[in-house]
Amino acid sequence: MHRLWWVALAAVAALAICAPPVAADPTEVGGWFGPRLFSSSSRLGYVDEATAHPGLANGIELGGRVARPFLPWLVPELELALSPTSSDAKVGAKSASVLWLEPRLHLRFELRPDARLQPFVVIGGGSPISLSRTRSVFATSILGDGYVGGGVRYDTGKGFELRADARVAILPAQPGASPAITAELELGLGLAFRLGAGRARPVGEAPVVAVGPDQDGDGIPDAIDPCP
Repeated sequence: MHRLWWVALAAVAALAICAPPVAADPTEVGGWFGPRLFSSSSRLGYVDEATAHPGLANGIELGGRVARPFLPWLVPELELALSPTSSDAKVGAKSASVLWLEPRLHLRFELRPDARLQPFVVIGGGSPISLSRTRSVFATSILGDGYVGGGVRYDTGKGFELRADARVAILPAQPGASPAITAELELGLGLAFRLGAGRARPVGEAPVVAVGPDQDGDGIPDAIDPCP
């Protein structure tokens, strides 16, 4: 079931990314930062033969994203998030320095696509990865997760937008844990820029062409008028 959900999401996102861009809605790029609250019982970093299984200490997450509208209210987004952190407890006398990162893909549903203040919801999934320096304490590993969330974007009218996000991620818990899944919380504040954005010319509006003096008023500038 999980694989079918992933395939469906990837198919929709791939179709959206490959489709021609929506007029007046160019590609968006941006970034964010904010706290990531990790679960103490996540399966990520689990060491099978260890006597203790620490989680990750809460940290500050940084990330970048790119988006391309498919419809005015439907926007697929690709993100890469990372957080330098460590194990939240020692095993014996050792702790582990860990780089947590997650490539992920989601769909953003705009609730008021034509407004200046734009609330939205997101649903998607990713692959959390831990790169550990002390693998006997916290393993280098990879998982899959899903998440839902929402937020708001504000168009400043100056070529960029302000954005705030809040999300809850659901991922597998450590073996033997009950329940078998656990949750993590993420908050983010960031900026977004629209590449190639510009004022759209209304249909039927002719381009403005500079002309010179026209003494006889015949519509031909004096500089090229045989009879000015």
